[in-house]
Amino acid sequence: GYEAINELTEKEILSGYPDGTFKPDNNITRAEFAKILVCTAGEELIDKNVFSDVEPDDWCYRYIGTIFSFYI
Repeated sequence: GYEAINELTEKEILSGYPDGTFKPDNNITRAEFAKILVCTAGEELIDKNVFSDVEPDDWCYRYIGTIFSFYI
């Protein structure tokens, strides 16, 4: 997965964890999945509250709001 991770990092679709690592064997979270979808699609981020467990100051708030606004 090294080449794929490098390519997606260069395109700013993936950024890894705050400590600079990638953990390809971990399960992907809703937040991570939303970011990947939004970045891959090139969508503009929007502010929309779609889940009660996601706060506006969470790093993933706009990614989740953007991707799930298409379905909710």
